[in-house]
Amino acid sequence: MSHTTPAQTHTRNQAIDLLRGLVMVLMLLDHTRGFYSFYGSKLMVTLELSTPALFFTRWLTHFCAPVFVFLAGTGAYLHRQKHSPLETAKFLWTRGLWLILLELTLMKFVWAPEPFYLFTPLQVIWVIGCSMIVLGFLCFLPTRITLLFGLFLVVGHHLLDRFDADLFGSYSFLWMLLHEKGIYMWGTRRLFVIYPLIPWIGVMALGFVFGKWIQQERTERKRHVFLLGWSLLIAFVLLRSLFTYGDPLPWQPSPDLLYSILSFINCTKYPPSLLYLLMTIGLSLMLMSWLDREHLGPLGRWLTLLGRVPLFYYIAHLYLLRITGIVTAYILVGTKAFQPPPGPAGKPGADLLSVYLIWIAALIILTPISRWFDKHKRQRTYAWLRYF
Repeated sequence: MSHTTPAQTHTRNQAIDLLRGLVMVLMLLDHTRGFYSFYGSKLMVTLELSTPALFFTRWLTHFCAPVFVFLAGTGAYLHRQKHSPLETAKFLWTRGLWLILLELTLMKFVWAPEPFYLFTPLQVIWVIGCSMIVLGFLCFLPTRITLLFGLFLVVGHHLLDRFDADLFGSYSFLWMLLHEKGIYMWGTRRLFVIYPLIPWIGVMALGFVFGKWIQQERTERKRHVFLLGWSLLIAFVLLRSLFTYGDPLPWQPSPDLLYSILSFINCTKYPPSLLYLLMTIGLSLMLMSWLDREHLGPLGRWLTLLGRVPLFYYIAHLYLLRITGIVTAYILVGTKAFQPPPGPAGKPGADLLSVYLIWIAALIILTPISRWFDKHKRQRTYAWLRYF
């Protein structure tokens, strides 16, 4: 008589895909703004220059990277429940290397479309790949060790803020990779480290530990996930209100209540501060608890579809926005569209309302493409498909 383990009877938690699909929709909004408008990210969160509409357009998209990285760790835990630690480690190492390769090829050419690698950004795909490689080693350890490791990186990385990359001389490049956003130059080439590794590796490690909670019975799981999210949000409010630790950008009270609130929630993303992570992951977990239900409506099924094909969607939406943005700019201003900043640099210069309309149109285009790939992925057994 065969016995079935809990891992074998576990069914996929749709709330994971649903939450991931939701943040992918928000990510599309952020990148539509980036490829179609002249509203820079820094401008949108600089309260002296921004407006509430611009600020919230950017702030909503702050949830994307933390959810992606955190749930990537959760997915790794669920993978380990069905495979040996060595099999899981091999999967994480190979997928991590695959993601780094994608960042340096397909992703590089969409962000900086020139073939000579004069400018190479390292963004979220790169950091997910590197974090997976590290997690491949952590998956051999007891879960409590991974928890302590993740907490140490996420909570303690601000102790390193006092050290600038310039202090490390010829090793400044390594410090940027680990902790400090910046541009490293050698000759005429520039490497732009947008996502330093240390805090994000910690986020994925904590997401891995969170995977244990996902396997609880639904009622218990919803309660625990909500309480965890609520606890993180309370910690955010208390730390932001009473202490200076947790974010290099203190909030500034204002006679205008709205701007006081905007300042309070305006936390540092590059690298992600402790307060930024408490705010985004805390709210995301509370939302995940609410989304965790047995029956999904049409909207839920649509978001779940997008959440099942995250990497394919990520690549497809970037190329869609890049190509259509350049074509639109060329139609509007001709060859001037290709002038580098302060020129258009391939951007049509859309206003905020137009950005939202283009975002909706892009969602309509990407939905059948994502549905086709999801169907193809389910019907085929090619090994390479599991990396998407």
